[in-house]
Amino acid sequence: MAEKGAIHGLAIGVPSAVLAGAVALSLLGYGAANAIETRFGIPAELTYGSPLDLLHLSRHALTSWMEMADKLHETENFRWLVYAMAGVGLALTLIAIAARTPKVRHQAVKAGGRAWRALSNLPGAGALRWLRRQALSFTPLAIGAAVPWLLIILMKMAITVFVILPYAGYKGALLHFDTWVVSAEFCSPIRGRNERLNPFNLNASPSRQEYKTKITPCLSLWQDGALVAEGRHVASTDSTVILFDPVSGNVVIEPTEGRSMRLSGPSAAVLNDQLQAPLTDD
Repeated sequence: MAEKGAIHGLAIGVPSAVLAGAVALSLLGYGAANAIETRFGIPAELTYGSPLDLLHLSRHALTSWMEMADKLHETENFRWLVYAMAGVGLALTLIAIAARTPKVRHQAVKAGGRAWRALSNLPGAGALRWLRRQALSFTPLAIGAAVPWLLIILMKMAITVFVILPYAGYKGALLHFDTWVVSAEFCSPIRGRNERLNPFNLNASPSRQEYKTKITPCLSLWQDGALVAEGRHVASTDSTVILFDPVSGNVVIEPTEGRSMRLSGPSAAVLNDQLQAPLTDD
């Protein structure tokens, strides 16, 4: 029976978990589609055509949130949170030690007894005791009065569940696009065999020690030997690709069917020479 129960639980739990994960990623992808509309002007409805496309778009949000999670421990707020939680833990530890000390516990019980007697002598204490004895009798009144408010709270919770994931996808993808597409200085280099086996450090030169260089993939679309479009890769699905030209500001969404796609960018040697040049204000 136990084995049948476990098998039954797996048969229901695994598909349910997969479905919940797919829905969550699709909502993140919907938020990313809206981020593309905000930053690049492409209507969100044109960036996806199926739930699978939303899954593709969700990676922009996930990448950004993972990057923030990796750097969370370096922030000042995180350090203050660590100090605060350590202080709370220390206070609770001291309270627990004091509670296990007979002398301190006895004094605390005596102080609590005196406080209770003082409260019992306050005006209205008799009415409070009567209400405490009749608490169960007021249960129908409390339930009847609370039901309308509970319905409102449940409706808001349901709306929040469907809003928070797209919002998280929107904010994460927007930060990703600003950081790694718009703000990038160079296209990713086209690396030959030697460069792929021995990749160079983008920030190894002395002039780049205090300024992190950002590169982003650039693509070009070709059809019948003619260049159709070229730019920084923003996002893509199984049928379209969105490219951004940082010089002109032009953003295009192009179908990929019947076209070849190539990496576009400087060679690794040229990029390395550019990185070795000292930084100027120009």
